[in-house]
Amino acid sequence: MIVGILKEIKTEEYRVSMTPAGVEVIKGHGHAVLVEKGAGVGSGFEDKAYAAAGAEIVKTAKEVYNRSDMVMHVKEPMPSEYDMIRNDQIVFTYFHLAARGRGADQGDDQDQIHRHRLRDDSEGGRIAAPAHPHE
Repeated sequence: MIVGILKEIKTEEYRVSMTPAGVEVIKGHGHAVLVEKGAGVGSGFEDKAYAAAGAEIVKTAKEVYNRSDMVMHVKEPMPSEYDMIRNDQIVFTYFHLAARGRGADQGDDQDQIHRHRLRDDSEGGRIAAPAHPHE
């Protein structure tokens, strides 16, 4: 599997979804890792640290999306990225339950995590729609 680490583009977001140590673990399991240039800078990780861990540094988000089986973000993808997401691609992002005033240990039966896929809408745009359970 090729795992792509994207630079966050949401305003005031400087975190990165994987550290160089994480790259070493993923590589150790036989996967390739692409890191968008500058993805870790806001968190104190230079491109050379990712390269030393075995990642390939690529210039653009478009290249990460084009070449990766799974892309990783800290925050949700932004509208400018929707058209780059492929139907056969995994998009990994973190759920921020604390932002809803709840810790991960405070969930109840009403809280559910739903998988979504981008689908074409009737007007030629892209929308996030619930994925079929067997997709």
